[in-house]
Amino acid sequence: MLMEVIMTIKEFIEKAGIKGAILGVDYGARRIGLSLSDPRREFTFPAGQIDNQDITSSALKIKELIEEKKVSGVVIGYPIQLDGTESEQCKVIKNFAEVLLNQFSVPIFFQDERLSSKGAQTMLRELKLTRKRRDAIDDEVAACNILKTALDLLKTL
Repeated sequence: MLMEVIMTIKEFIEKAGIKGAILGVDYGARRIGLSLSDPRREFTFPAGQIDNQDITSSALKIKELIEEKKVSGVVIGYPIQLDGTESEQCKVIKNFAEVLLNQFSVPIFFQDERLSSKGAQTMLRELKLTRKRRDAIDDEVAACNILKTALDLLKTL
């Protein structure tokens, strides 16, 4: 089933169609950051975060969001190491994607997320937000960065 996930951006758009919101996911052991695109896929917006108590309940919450927002595809941040090899966390992400695929039928694309969380923290620091406020929203901002990268790829097709 995991082969349904590992695809090129071109294959992803063929399965997701050319319109409809895309959900961005920044998976973390404690929290899952979420973002959404507009239906025309021009902008990304923070969409909250989920306390990741267990993978199944997190997947069910994501399924509810997909149904509510009529999401046509999901982009999950894929933590490739700086040298281009898969990190240990990639195994966790693959397992999470398999659980998601058991909950819904929209296509999933793994987006290289190298430095997305670090970039989110840097941007939030530059905005002079307190550490508490940064920590409260950094997962959503990282999810926006992941989704924005994928949307930029779509524009090149």
